[in-house]
Order: sequence, then C-alpha cells, then structure tokens
Amino acid sequence: MRHVLFFFFALTVFNCSFKKGKIENKLTDQKLTGGIYLPTLLEPIEVRDELLPNGDGYLVHRYSIDENLYTNILNQFEKDKIRKLPFADDIFIDNLIYKFVNDSDQGDYTITSDKEDPRDIMVVVLNSTKKELIIFNSKQ
Repeated sequence: MRHVLFFFFALTVFNCSFKKGKIENKLTDQKLTGGIYLPTLLEPIEVRDELLPNGDGYLVHRYSIDENLYTNILNQFEKDKIRKLPFADDIFIDNLIYKFVNDSDQGDYTITSDKEDPRDIMVVVLNSTKKELIIFNSKQ
C-alpha cells in the first residue's frame, strides 16, 4: 500500500511531460514539494525513480541551472532553513544523495522530513559547483 501512495505522490508532485528533450512542468502556478516555483521549461540532466517492493524508494530530479535561476530559487528558500553544502553530520540523510552530491561540492540546500516518519525526507539542493538543482525524495 505504501508503494502505491508513493507512486501517486510522485505523479502528483512531478507531473511532467517530455517535449523535445525538455521537461515541461505542469505545476507552474503551484508550489512544488520543497516550497519552490520552477520555470515552465528546464533542461533535465537526470530523472531517476526507484521503488522497492516493500515501499521504500526514492525519486530524484536533476536540472542544469544558470546563475540567475540559482539566485531565484535560493531567494525562495525559507531563510532560517538554508544550510550550506557539504551536508552537516548532525542530520539524518539518505546515503543515496551522495550519488548526486559530492563532499567537495559547494552550494545551499534545505531538508524536510515527514512528521510521521522522519526517515522520509525531501532535500532540495542548489549545487553551485555543478550548476545543478536537485530535488531528492526518499521514502523509507
């Protein structure tokens, strides 16, 4: 049942359609999970979805961004929740994120966890080293 809920969550949050190598975000007038607005068209680097039979899994969207978009998204973060890369040792974070962000990368991120299960996390990373936006959802 949990994997079905995760599937519908993923479809709702990232309702995307592919057009000529770009992803068009259908939620341009709504806040995405993570509390940020994205432009209508972004050039994807990677979209990865892995769901295990037990309901655990993750969903990752990576986008190439320029300096203006980096600043625009950073300004949308809640100021008191912004953290600097590399990831702090005092937070619980899924090790899968390290497939996309190295310890040497610089930038900013926010992390939120589910109130019912703090292992379910959502991380929005602005990687200034790689010029990427990463939206990472992990369900345990």
